Amino acid sequence: MRLKGKTAVVTGGGRGIGRAVAIRYTEEGARVAVVARSAEEVEDTATTIREAGGEAHAVPADLRKAADIDRMTKECVAALGTVDILVNNAGIFTEPFGVAESSVENFDETMAVNLRAAWLCTIRLAPHMAPAGSIITVSSGLAQGPSSGYFPYSLSKYALEGLTKLLGRAMPQRVNAVDPGLVATRMTDFSGKPPEAVMEVFVYLASAARC
Repeated sequence: MRLKGKTAVVTGGGRGIGRAVAIRYTEEGARVAVVARSAEEVEDTATTIREAGGEAHAVPADLRKAADIDRMTKECVAALGTVDILVNNAGIFTEPFGVAESSVENFDETMAVNLRAAWLCTIRLAPHMAPAGSIITVSSGLAQGPSSGYFPYSLSKYALEGLTKLLGRAMPQRVNAVDPGLVATRMTDFSGKPPEAVMEVFVYLASAARC
Protein backbone atom coordinates (compact mmCIF):
# COMPACT_ATOMS: atom_id res chain seq x y z
CA MET A 1 0.00 0.00 0.00
CA ARG A 2 1.67 3.16 -1.24
CA LEU A 3 -0.03 5.59 1.16
CA LYS A 4 0.09 3.54 4.33
CA GLY A 5 0.24 5.78 7.39
CA LYS A 6 -0.56 8.93 5.38
CA THR A 7 -3.44 11.34 5.95
CA ALA A 8 -5.38 13.18 3.26
CA VAL A 9 -7.97 15.92 2.92
CA VAL A 10 -10.04 15.64 -0.26
CA THR A 11 -12.37 18.50 -1.20
CA GLY A 12 -15.31 17.86 -3.47
CA GLY A 13 -15.21 14.35 -2.03
CA GLY A 14 -18.92 13.68 -2.05
CA ARG A 15 -19.08 12.46 -5.64
CA GLY A 16 -17.21 12.10 -8.92
CA ILE A 17 -13.44 12.40 -8.97
CA GLY A 18 -13.18 13.47 -5.32
CA ARG A 19 -15.15 10.48 -4.10
CA ALA A 20 -13.01 8.14 -6.21
CA VAL A 21 -9.81 9.73 -4.88
CA ALA A 22 -10.94 9.40 -1.26
CA ILE A 23 -11.86 5.74 -1.73
CA ARG A 24 -8.65 4.91 -3.62
CA TYR A 25 -6.46 6.66 -1.05
CA THR A 26 -7.92 4.56 1.75
CA GLU A 27 -7.41 1.42 -0.34
CA GLU A 28 -3.76 2.49 -0.50
CA GLY A 29 -3.63 2.80 3.30
CA ALA A 30 -4.36 6.48 3.95
CA ARG A 31 -6.77 7.97 6.45
CA VAL A 32 -8.95 10.62 4.84
CA ALA A 33 -11.18 13.58 5.61
CA VAL A 34 -13.90 13.92 2.98
CA VAL A 35 -15.01 17.53 2.42
CA ALA A 36 -17.95 18.80 0.35
CA ARG A 37 -20.96 21.05 0.59
CA SER A 38 -23.50 18.22 0.85
CA ALA A 39 -23.50 16.56 4.27
CA GLU A 40 -25.39 13.60 2.82
CA GLU A 41 -22.85 13.02 0.06
CA VAL A 42 -19.74 13.29 2.25
CA GLU A 43 -21.26 10.94 4.79
CA ASP A 44 -22.12 8.48 2.03
CA THR A 45 -18.50 8.50 0.81
CA ALA A 46 -17.18 8.13 4.35
CA THR A 47 -19.61 5.29 5.08
CA THR A 48 -18.56 3.45 1.91
CA ILE A 49 -14.93 3.70 3.03
CA ARG A 50 -15.65 2.55 6.58
CA GLU A 51 -17.67 -0.41 5.37
CA ALA A 52 -14.66 -1.46 3.30
CA GLY A 53 -12.43 -1.31 6.39
CA GLY A 54 -10.89 2.15 5.85
CA GLU A 55 -10.86 5.25 8.04
CA ALA A 56 -12.75 8.30 6.84
CA HIS A 57 -14.14 11.44 8.44
CA ALA A 58 -17.05 13.32 6.89
CA VAL A 59 -16.57 17.10 7.05
CA PRO A 60 -19.41 19.05 5.41
CA ALA A 61 -18.31 22.57 4.43
CA ASP A 62 -19.35 25.24 1.96
CA LEU A 63 -15.99 26.24 0.50
CA ARG A 64 -17.45 29.45 -0.89
CA LYS A 65 -17.33 30.71 2.71
CA ALA A 66 -14.05 31.54 4.45
CA ALA A 67 -15.59 30.78 7.84
CA ASP A 68 -16.50 27.26 6.67
CA ILE A 69 -12.94 26.72 5.43
CA ASP A 70 -11.61 27.78 8.85
CA ARG A 71 -13.98 25.35 10.58
CA MET A 72 -13.15 22.61 8.10
CA THR A 73 -9.45 23.08 8.80
CA LYS A 74 -9.96 22.70 12.54
CA GLU A 75 -12.12 19.59 12.11
CA CYS A 76 -9.71 17.93 9.70
CA VAL A 77 -6.71 18.61 11.93
CA ALA A 78 -8.59 17.37 14.98
CA ALA A 79 -9.48 14.16 13.15
CA LEU A 80 -6.21 13.51 11.33
CA GLY A 81 -3.44 15.38 13.12
CA THR A 82 -0.72 16.22 10.62
CA VAL A 83 -2.01 16.34 7.04
CA ASP A 84 0.20 14.72 4.41
CA ILE A 85 -1.95 15.20 1.30
CA LEU A 86 -4.40 17.89 0.19
CA VAL A 87 -6.46 17.38 -2.95
CA ASN A 88 -8.16 20.61 -4.07
CA ASN A 89 -10.85 19.00 -6.20
CA ALA A 90 -13.98 21.03 -5.42
CA GLY A 91 -15.34 22.68 -8.54
CA ILE A 92 -18.47 23.84 -10.33
CA PHE A 93 -19.42 24.26 -13.99
CA THR A 94 -22.13 26.88 -14.23
CA GLU A 95 -24.26 28.21 -17.09
CA PRO A 96 -24.61 30.37 -19.11
CA PHE A 97 -21.13 30.02 -20.59
CA GLY A 98 -20.84 33.11 -22.78
CA VAL A 99 -18.54 35.99 -21.83
CA ALA A 100 -21.35 38.52 -22.26
CA GLU A 101 -24.12 36.24 -21.03
CA SER A 102 -22.54 35.15 -17.74
CA SER A 103 -23.89 37.07 -14.77
CA VAL A 104 -21.77 38.67 -12.06
CA GLU A 105 -23.20 36.15 -9.61
CA ASN A 106 -22.22 33.25 -11.89
CA PHE A 107 -18.70 34.63 -12.31
CA ASP A 108 -18.21 35.24 -8.58
CA GLU A 109 -19.49 31.80 -7.53
CA THR A 110 -17.33 30.02 -10.10
CA MET A 111 -14.21 31.86 -8.98
CA ALA A 112 -15.06 31.33 -5.31
CA VAL A 113 -15.35 27.56 -5.67
CA ASN A 114 -12.83 26.78 -8.40
CA LEU A 115 -10.07 29.23 -7.48
CA ARG A 116 -10.42 31.02 -4.15
CA ALA A 117 -11.33 27.83 -2.25
CA ALA A 118 -8.16 26.08 -3.47
CA TRP A 119 -6.05 29.03 -2.32
CA LEU A 120 -7.75 29.31 1.07
CA CYS A 121 -7.80 25.57 1.76
CA THR A 122 -4.10 25.41 0.96
CA ILE A 123 -2.95 28.32 3.11
CA ARG A 124 -5.18 27.30 6.02
CA LEU A 125 -4.08 23.65 5.98
CA ALA A 126 -0.42 24.22 5.05
CA PRO A 127 0.69 25.02 8.64
CA HIS A 128 -0.63 21.58 9.62
CA MET A 129 0.95 19.75 6.70
CA ALA A 130 4.15 17.74 6.65
CA PRO A 131 6.91 19.58 4.73
CA ALA A 132 7.30 16.48 2.55
CA GLY A 133 3.57 16.43 1.85
CA SER A 134 1.73 16.78 -1.43
CA ILE A 135 -0.80 19.36 -2.64
CA ILE A 136 -2.77 18.43 -5.77
CA THR A 137 -5.13 20.75 -7.64
CA VAL A 138 -7.60 19.35 -10.15
CA SER A 139 -7.45 21.33 -13.37
CA SER A 140 -8.95 20.87 -16.83
CA GLY A 141 -7.98 20.80 -20.49
CA LEU A 142 -9.83 24.12 -20.72
CA ALA A 143 -7.09 25.64 -18.56
CA GLN A 144 -4.68 25.62 -21.50
CA GLY A 145 -6.38 28.75 -22.81
CA PRO A 146 -9.56 30.43 -21.61
CA SER A 147 -12.47 29.51 -23.88
CA SER A 148 -15.15 32.08 -24.63
CA GLY A 149 -17.56 29.17 -25.04
CA TYR A 150 -16.97 27.91 -21.49
CA PHE A 151 -16.61 31.16 -19.56
CA PRO A 152 -16.04 31.59 -16.62
CA TYR A 153 -15.14 27.93 -15.90
CA SER A 154 -12.18 27.86 -18.27
CA LEU A 155 -10.91 31.17 -16.88
CA SER A 156 -11.08 29.83 -13.33
CA LYS A 157 -9.06 26.73 -14.29
CA TYR A 158 -6.55 28.84 -16.23
CA ALA A 159 -6.07 30.91 -13.08
CA LEU A 160 -5.94 27.75 -10.95
CA GLU A 161 -2.93 26.49 -12.90
CA GLY A 162 -1.26 29.85 -12.32
CA LEU A 163 -2.04 29.54 -8.61
CA THR A 164 -0.57 26.03 -8.61
CA LYS A 165 2.72 27.35 -10.01
CA LEU A 166 2.81 30.16 -7.45
CA LEU A 167 2.11 27.77 -4.59
CA GLY A 168 4.83 25.46 -5.86
CA ARG A 169 7.34 28.27 -5.45
CA ALA A 170 6.03 29.39 -2.07
CA MET A 171 5.30 26.11 -0.26
CA PRO A 172 7.72 23.47 1.05
CA GLN A 173 5.28 20.75 -0.05
CA ARG A 174 5.15 19.37 -3.59
CA VAL A 175 2.42 21.14 -5.57
CA ASN A 176 1.02 19.72 -8.80
CA ALA A 177 -2.01 20.16 -11.04
CA VAL A 178 -3.80 17.23 -12.67
CA ASP A 179 -5.85 17.47 -15.86
CA PRO A 180 -7.82 14.21 -15.73
CA GLY A 181 -9.40 14.68 -19.16
CA LEU A 182 -13.07 14.00 -19.84
CA VAL A 183 -14.38 12.07 -16.84
CA ALA A 184 -17.92 10.79 -16.39
CA THR A 185 -19.30 12.94 -13.58
CA ARG A 186 -22.41 15.03 -13.04
CA MET A 187 -20.43 18.03 -14.32
CA THR A 188 -19.93 16.34 -17.73
CA ASP A 189 -23.38 14.74 -17.91
CA PHE A 190 -21.56 11.46 -17.26
CA SER A 191 -19.64 11.56 -20.52
CA GLY A 192 -16.12 10.17 -20.63
CA LYS A 193 -14.15 7.59 -18.69
CA PRO A 194 -15.12 6.53 -15.16
CA PRO A 195 -13.42 8.43 -12.30
CA GLU A 196 -11.71 5.23 -11.18
CA ALA A 197 -9.80 5.16 -14.48
CA VAL A 198 -7.78 8.30 -13.61
CA MET A 199 -6.78 7.46 -10.05
CA GLU A 200 -3.23 6.28 -10.67
CA VAL A 201 -1.84 9.80 -11.15
CA PHE A 202 -3.43 10.94 -7.88
CA VAL A 203 -1.82 8.07 -5.99
CA TYR A 204 1.55 8.62 -7.66
CA LEU A 205 1.65 12.35 -6.88
CA ALA A 206 0.69 11.69 -3.26
CA SER A 207 3.16 8.85 -2.73
CA ALA A 208 6.82 8.60 -1.79
CA ALA A 209 7.54 7.64 -5.40
CA ARG A 210 7.10 11.31 -6.30
CA CYS A 211 9.54 12.56 -3.64
